[in-house]
Amino acid sequence: YEFVRPEALDDAQPDRRWIANAETGVEYALVVTSNAGLWSYVVGDTVTLVDRNPPRLLVTGRTSYYLSPFGEHLTGDEIEDAVSTAAKTIGATIADFSVGAVFPDGEHSRGGHLYIVEFNAAPNTEASAHFLDTIDTILCRRNDDYRAHRSGGFGLDPPRLLSVKRGTFGGWMKSRGQLGGQHKVPRVIANAELFQSLRDFAEKNI
Repeated sequence: YEFVRPEALDDAQPDRRWIANAETGVEYALVVTSNAGLWSYVVGDTVTLVDRNPPRLLVTGRTSYYLSPFGEHLTGDEIEDAVSTAAKTIGATIADFSVGAVFPDGEHSRGGHLYIVEFNAAPNTEASAHFLDTIDTILCRRNDDYRAHRSGGFGLDPPRLLSVKRGTFGGWMKSRGQLGGQHKVPRVIANAELFQSLRDFAEKNI
């Protein structure tokens, strides 16, 4: 077993750790090599080393459940915690949500993140702003790279919100032939084409 930081998986020579020198409390992608023929196989899980003696791992998510189009290196766990806390702060409950990147265009000179959220009861403008501010504050506190990109107002735009009516996510999943208990709404969508598909569907059904 080897441990590689998720943001370094695509590097030509990533820093590769094993159980003796992996740091506790740091999120890694789990990589396996075996005498059965596997060579540096990326399992797809992200883990945190809790203890070395005996070795104990906490599975924290999936490598695909990761948002870093601008080098902000946000994990799914960080995003879910921020969204959940923000919803509680404004007294809202969420049926479903997804987040993905929005890239610079004629209207916005910087990129950022768009949260598409299906609230059980849509918040007003003031509550929506507080929801986004809370997400931003929590992610800045938990993630140094995100904070660096948000500091000084130059790396990333503040997060944006697209609040959609009930049933939007179910309709989108159905349109993709993935409606049912065996399919889950992706919370973090790193694939630009897939996120645009959701965004287009949501904007047509507001």
